[in-house]
Amino acid sequence: MTDYERTSRFERRDPPMAPFLVVVPFTREKPLVLIKTFDEHFPTPEKNDLNATDPPMPPLTASEDRMVKTLAGRTSLELEALMAGELFFLAGLLGVEMFNLFRNNPAAGRRIEFRAGSKLTKAVEATVLFESVHQKVHGEFNDLIKQQFFVRFVDPSRLEATKMGKGKFGRTLLFNPNGIKTSVDIAIPPTNIPLQAVIGGSFQGGQVALKEFSADSAKKTYKATLEYTLIDHFGVDNNDVLPPPPHGSPGQIAFWLLQHRYHPGHYPYLTTVIIEREIAGGPFVVG
Repeated sequence: MTDYERTSRFERRDPPMAPFLVVVPFTREKPLVLIKTFDEHFPTPEKNDLNATDPPMPPLTASEDRMVKTLAGRTSLELEALMAGELFFLAGLLGVEMFNLFRNNPAAGRRIEFRAGSKLTKAVEATVLFESVHQKVHGEFNDLIKQQFFVRFVDPSRLEATKMGKGKFGRTLLFNPNGIKTSVDIAIPPTNIPLQAVIGGSFQGGQVALKEFSADSAKKTYKATLEYTLIDHFGVDNNDVLPPPPHGSPGQIAFWLLQHRYHPGHYPYLTTVIIEREIAGGPFVVG
């Protein structure tokens, strides 16, 4: 018997024990958010890698301005060559793909999705950390649905994240106290140079959502699809033009100049990685 099964229904706040197994149909137009964490996606005084104005907001400091002036006056083609060359050196064709999207992007802060089959999605899926997050989320979700089978009332909508709080790195967290606990704060290890080049030290937010769910009341099993969304900004802050490495490189200074002074195109964007995973569980015990 599990600790959950030993706990009284009053303590667990479960619905009253049904006389038979009830499975509430899962019918939603949009995925059900199970947990979400995020930084601000809009310009702030402290961080502004989606800003593309000239002069920038916030203004350059004296030391930042000196670094920018080392490449000021170069043509857009020269700056593109510096930026694209550095990204290709660090991240191969993935870096070139991210650069091309930046070069052709018509508006700052535009959301660009990377789904199954894209170079970026494949690179993220291959990381140990993403797989670890998925295994934890899968295990937590499986236990929660097992609990619902035990009390004869299966309704995954009860796991929806509705409460605001603070998560890792001081980020805003949307969660359910009785739901999923593992957030998608994916850090990129320094050894993963390609992802460090196009993402940086970590994604800036993301969510886990339930896209599909069905339960078999006869077999006491379920099938589901989890949808992971990871968000980052493909843009540079003013202080990215300053050393120490990897910042302050000719490629990053060129990035800043293109982002702020060479339009149309060359606008920063919201990198949005979407990964789906099918899961299943059971048969479970019905109380």
